[in-house]
Amino acid sequence: MEKIENVAENYQDLIEKMEENRALSQETLEKMEKIQELMDEIANDEMQKALEDLQKKMEELTPEQMKEALKDFKFSMEDFSENLEQTLKMLEDIKKEQSLQKALDIAEEMEKMQEALNERTSEENSSEADNKKASDDQKQISEKMESLEKQLEETEELFDEKDEDLKKAMDELQEMMEQDSLQQDMQESMEQMQQNKMQKAQKSQQSSKQKMSKMRSKLSEMMSMMSSGAMGDMSEAINAAINRLLIFSAQHEVSSGKYDNNPFVILPDQISNYESINLSLKKLYETPMIFMMLGPKFMYDTNATVASYKEMFEYINDAKSSKLKTYLGDIQAGINLMIYDLMQAESNMQQSQGSGG
Repeated sequence: MEKIENVAENYQDLIEKMEENRALSQETLEKMEKIQELMDEIANDEMQKALEDLQKKMEELTPEQMKEALKDFKFSMEDFSENLEQTLKMLEDIKKEQSLQKALDIAEEMEKMQEALNERTSEENSSEADNKKASDDQKQISEKMESLEKQLEETEELFDEKDEDLKKAMDELQEMMEQDSLQQDMQESMEQMQQNKMQKAQKSQQSSKQKMSKMRSKLSEMMSMMSSGAMGDMSEAINAAINRLLIFSAQHEVSSGKYDNNPFVILPDQISNYESINLSLKKLYETPMIFMMLGPKFMYDTNATVASYKEMFEYINDAKSSKLKTYLGDIQAGINLMIYDLMQAESNMQQSQGSGG
């Protein structure tokens, strides 16, 4: 627990430093802050209490108490494992996005530097010293091209089977860069400026600028593809979860209606529904960046519903039944609130994309 808390504190310090130095985009900082929230959830009071209870009851070594403590701890560890998995997936996707963004930043900087160099080269009466400086600047742009090629290779290595369209776009970009012979244009520009052949140098530089513009446009297109693809995946996952939960809500209503003082009549249906809801949530959480769109209310309602299920099963296991209708009602309300929360998330996504509610 101390290690988890230290990681969370260090991560918060990192976010603050990034904000101060403006080292990352606002969107990425927001995602990093969301990860900070997940880390805080991992090191929550419930987990701490479960660990403390486990420690106390281990000291007492009463078998029944030990059994109860381990059961509570198991639930907390399941939540911990899920949160950790979600955090890792989110970090992987942020890493891809930032790697591609870095490549785009290099391409944009190259294009600006080339444009500035073109303007200087077009000026008349430039001295030999000016031409030497311009040649050195062209060499610097050429070196940035090498950095870009390396960055593109690193970015492509991060892509996995989910990124088929991005892989295809990356292959097209690299093929285009190879065919355009941009490095050759810049090399010719350097040599021509060294030989004071400024008109020829201008033509080589204009050709370089056009090719850089094409390259930058392709990278911008890939960034948009990554963003829209993620939004599409999230929308599809949320819709699928809504449809499944609607079915489970109806099934729960039917099952609850069968209850007549004997909980074991409905227990198989309740267990089946509970496991189905857990599978649906797991499927939803597998979607990259989904926690960017799911609000805290959905997480609260989900946790409350799962807790009601667990308490109800323990209650039935202890051969109690007087409060069973209350648990069934809480679960029904919980499932319906989860559906409502997901519908709100879907509506917010549509509004953020400008397509209406």
